Amino acid sequence: MLYNQVPQTMQVAIQGQVYPCDHARKARFFRVPWGQQPQAFMQSGAGGVLTLATSGKAGFAPNLLSCAMCVYVYVGGGLVQRVALFHAHTGDIPQGHTPLDPPYFLGGTNVADIHVVFASSQDTSPNLPNIGIETAANGLATLLNAGILLANIRVLLLASNFGANIEGDVGMGRAEAFLGADFGQAVTLAVTAAAPVANQVELLALQQLLRAAQGLAMGLTTSAALGNSLGTVLQSLNAFTPGSPYYLMVSQLYTSLIGNPVGVLGPGNIRTWGQRIVDAMKQGA
Repeated sequence: MLYNQVPQTMQVAIQGQVYPCDHARKARFFRVPWGQQPQAFMQSGAGGVLTLATSGKAGFAPNLLSCAMCVYVYVGGGLVQRVALFHAHTGDIPQGHTPLDPPYFLGGTNVADIHVVFASSQDTSPNLPNIGIETAANGLATLLNAGILLANIRVLLLASNFGANIEGDVGMGRAEAFLGADFGQAVTLAVTAAAPVANQVELLALQQLLRAAQGLAMGLTTSAALGNSLGTVLQSLNAFTPGSPYYLMVSQLYTSLIGNPVGVLGPGNIRTWGQRIVDAMKQGA
């Protein structure tokens, strides 16, 4: 769930300030590129930093017991420019670790465009002393004092696990895989790569596939229909023969859609990946 789409299901009062928060645990999942695993975030005492722009596309912190994870999201031109995760020990954000301090803030972002997701392992317990987020969220006051807008702070409760990706997607549970590129664009690039080595019959099939991709781009068809068309093309007997146009096409699709996967594509697994891509298109992933 994107940082700015976290639902605010209740309010909690902390140190005289009322914060809207997600108490229903709606922000369940965060996304990671298909074929990758989120980078483990090792908590280190009072701190710990993971900057996704340089350390990977997603980070995950398991087993939060009394602490919180802060996600600093820097937006520019309507797009997420940078994301950093910070381990807030017992909910504290010490001096030098606000979103306006290095190593998080590199300049070029207005304070009004800095967003924070404060994911606490605690529940709200207003009638019980020294228990709950009310006594483990000093970092929220630190954020406000640093100039972060209250409207840009989102609080999650009961986040015993927490993760985020470089797009500002956040979640308290497991990671969801996704394909990081547009299906129609990916197929168009793949057909372009394959066409120069195609014979007349193969070229006709590629042209039909290209029309399906263009139809998806114009909203005239669905990704499921495009997946069916691709699946039909890949049923050719020589589809996965090294050097064939369809082999080149799947190789290009793999590069466009998977991004930077673990392992190497080759004759031993290209058929499997071709089918996975077809299935993903059919499911509208």
